[in-house]
Amino acid sequence: MIFIRLRRWNYEPLFCSVRTKDGLDAIVGPSGVGKSRLINILRSNSGGAIEDENWFEPIFGNNNKWFDDQRVGEVSSGSGRGKHTARSVSLLPVSEGGYLADTPGFNHPSLLKIRKLIEEENCGFKDCLHIGEPGCVVKGDNGRVSDISMLSKFLRLCPSREIHSSDGSSFEAAVKNSYEDDLDNLERELEILLDLRGNQRIIGCLRDNLEQGLSFYGNKVHKLLLEYAPEGSLSAFMDNFSADRKLPEWMIKDFTRMILQGLVTIHRHGYVHCDLKSDNLLVFPSTRHSNSPYEVKISDFGNSLRVGQVPEFWGIDFPFVGTPIYMPPESLRDGIANKTLDLWSVGCLVLEMYTGVVPWKGVGLDDLKTRLLDGKAPEIPESLPCDARSFIKTCFSRKPDERGSAFELSKDK
Repeated sequence: MIFIRLRRWNYEPLFCSVRTKDGLDAIVGPSGVGKSRLINILRSNSGGAIEDENWFEPIFGNNNKWFDDQRVGEVSSGSGRGKHTARSVSLLPVSEGGYLADTPGFNHPSLLKIRKLIEEENCGFKDCLHIGEPGCVVKGDNGRVSDISMLSKFLRLCPSREIHSSDGSSFEAAVKNSYEDDLDNLERELEILLDLRGNQRIIGCLRDNLEQGLSFYGNKVHKLLLEYAPEGSLSAFMDNFSADRKLPEWMIKDFTRMILQGLVTIHRHGYVHCDLKSDNLLVFPSTRHSNSPYEVKISDFGNSLRVGQVPEFWGIDFPFVGTPIYMPPESLRDGIANKTLDLWSVGCLVLEMYTGVVPWKGVGLDDLKTRLLDGKAPEIPESLPCDARSFIKTCFSRKPDERGSAFELSKDK
């Protein structure tokens, strides 16, 4: 039955009635579950056919095809789809006035065709979002394809939550999955995490090796088991903390100190994180020995490099070592990973925690490149405390050497 299939896909079905119209709010779901039948009901006055005389007859004329009910019936045994298969968004007139948008249903949530495309073809740079970047293999103006491919990439790379057993005991783990073509990147991340193991400000890996398993569809996957963060990322924590996403000053100082402590270890081992941002910082409830109710740990070392390295995907058309809005001006000129790159990102994070807004919000990619190449930094509001403005200005120094080191900045917090 369809609701069993939905639950296998981790969708909880909402039950509604065509006859009574109970439970109707939004219509979404796989092909063949009854969306067209519900559309017919919503377009009618009394649950039957659309009346001949209504407000849109003078506009569209009599016997226009939009008067007709959507075709309904059993699911096709050949295609596995319903009798009415929407292939584009249509605005259907409703007899009481207004329109109802009929959109395509999804028929397979694994998005295998898009996934195959982005796995077998190499985009112009690493971690492409498939939304129009230079060298992207997803072509065309189909916004739906871009959204789907980005979702596929997200589902493939983001850690999921699993319960694991060890020596008779169970524990929660965040699991970062990779297919065979991304195995080298996951192995490199494991190597870095093992090198940094033991620092309380860096996410811990729970195994010395990658585990192997099968995806829901039987594909071989490699798994990196990590600490599970109950509070989620810093970005999600800020979303839930307050309506404006702003954090209190004492918490910002605590979090900044913890981030810098993690960076001291990362830099001491000869690495540059290269992608510090609120999505890559994880929030945990504090230990009993801490004065702060929360702790943050640095995660996601997929873009990390050795000091002095240049990423393979860096180029003039896309000169960003990491997430563009957190990158410093000098990284656009040569792509070299220096420790001071991370310090600029720290300034962006502190500014985001104070204002609740990501750096360079509303600035397009081309405009951002121009501003950074001109040596500009995100605006620091005058309303911020004096010591916070001074700290952020140091992180945003045009001359990288003037930013100091993570150790020196940690003494200021």
